Amino acid sequence: MISAPLTLDPEPIDAGAGERAASPFVRATVMAWLAVLGLAACQTERLSPGLETTILPATIEYGCDEGRKLRVERAAEAVSARVTVGTRSWTLPRADSAAQEKYAEGATALYLDGDAALFESDGRVLAANCRSATPLPRAPTLRPYRF
Repeated sequence: MISAPLTLDPEPIDAGAGERAASPFVRATVMAWLAVLGLAACQTERLSPGLETTILPATIEYGCDEGRKLRVERAAEAVSARVTVGTRSWTLPRADSAAQEKYAEGATALYLDGDAALFESDGRVLAANCRSATPLPRAPTLRPYRF
């Protein structure tokens, strides 16, 4: 099948007096760009590197004020944590917080933020100014964005 070649400036088609209609080439180009933009808008999400955050391992040993030692054992997927200060232990469920991670139940709470930790129970701070005994790795978080 032989077709007529596309021209960049054809004669007006159904144009009003003194107006020029868009050529098939221009219409095809515009339609192609609209299709590309439509597909980009359909993308569900992409990931972009965000701020760096500390990667918390399953078990962390902290050194705190007054020579206290704090041991935190985080459960799989960080749904709970077992906290040990001296000879006493508590198991706490994960709670919402502005800190990187918070575990709390009643008046007992553990706050983890980077390589720092704080533990309180019944209105008393049992482990303050705690720092991880070993450096913890850091990596950028991946945040979704849309076009």
